[in-house]
Amino acid sequence: MDDFLGYFKDIISGSKRRIVFCCIGNNLRGDDVFGVIVSKELERRLKDNDNVLIINCEETPELYTDKIASFNPDTIVLIDAVNFGGKIGDLLVTDNFKAIQRGLFSTHNLPLSILENYLRERTNAHIFLVGAQPQNISFFSTPSKEILNRARQLGETLAWLLSKASAQPC
Repeated sequence: MDDFLGYFKDIISGSKRRIVFCCIGNNLRGDDVFGVIVSKELERRLKDNDNVLIINCEETPELYTDKIASFNPDTIVLIDAVNFGGKIGDLLVTDNFKAIQRGLFSTHNLPLSILENYLRERTNAHIFLVGAQPQNISFFSTPSKEILNRARQLGETLAWLLSKASAQPC
């Protein structure tokens, strides 16, 4: 989590940025609920911030591309359960979508690299992925404690970083 804090802090430090959190997940597929829980944590903790747009995209982030583009973001954060071979609940933070295309994969139909390319063309935003390693994404499985805890912790941490950044003068 420390690497993530440094990475994200560098992105938002020093200015007010327009940030979109594109949270991807499925409530019915065990650990795939990761993005959904992060979106709920962010919504609960980040009220009245005109520079932040939180979207619970569920399984279809491609349906929200117009909404994302019209927000005119500087930064887009895709949050999803991603199989990258880590331990359950480990986080991957990257803006290297070519690596994602080569071996990492989301639990959803549309490859994240295609979504990233399309959003980059429409917004020119800095786009990166925060992925959590799932254990089980079978239909009707129960989310693991590791994923539930990591999602809540991530939502809390992101909200804290954004509140600190917005309190700093531009």
